[in-house]
Amino acid sequence: MNCTDFAEALRRNPVAGWRCVADASGFLRIRTPLRYSDGGLVELYVEARSSRLIITDFGESFRFLRTYGLDPLRSAVRRNIVDLALELGGATVDQDALEIAVENAEDLVGALLRLGQVVTRVSDLALSARGALT
Repeated sequence: MNCTDFAEALRRNPVAGWRCVADASGFLRIRTPLRYSDGGLVELYVEARSSRLIITDFGESFRFLRTYGLDPLRSAVRRNIVDLALELGGATVDQDALEIAVENAEDLVGALLRLGQVVTRVSDLALSARGALT
């Protein structure tokens, strides 16, 4: 494998594992190849708000952690991990939903990748809780 082979593979299948489904409520539902700590697929949603596009997980990451008895913002250690993930991904939390806002569609793919990374980092908090995934 070299860079030319990689570029050709990317041209042949640029969105392997990614699917876009129009949601009845007007959102785009993006199924990603990314996974939560328990193996579940990460889904993100895109909404046009004002003049921006908002990419959100609709609070699924925090809900995921709470199913294992973890409050992602309760302890200082967890809060620091969440804050670092948010900072690295350029994301925010709005009523438990992880979100990134972009100004135009050209920035959408990069924002989806960044938010997917934030979601997986946050969900990995479940791995640090003793016995959470057993």
